[in-house]
Amino acid sequence: MTTLSELARLDTCVTVVDASNFLANYESVESVRDRTADAADEDERTIADLMTDQLEFADVVIVNKSDLVTPKQFSAVKAVV
Repeated sequence: MTTLSELARLDTCVTVVDASNFLANYESVESVRDRTADAADEDERTIADLMTDQLEFADVVIVNKSDLVTPKQFSAVKAVV
């Protein structure tokens, strides 16, 4: 059986940020386990921790839905990202 690493290599990780929901999720104290049934039992991260991990790992960050927020909110999202 051919493995994925034999077929391709990870060159760039892209993360898409939803500007209209980002700040509410980033300030959330909700745990990953509370949000989704797919989370591992030992995953004790908050949604904010998960988002931070994804942003730190990304080579490219795309901020989407910027038309749904005010310029002040968009600046706040950019400041965090």
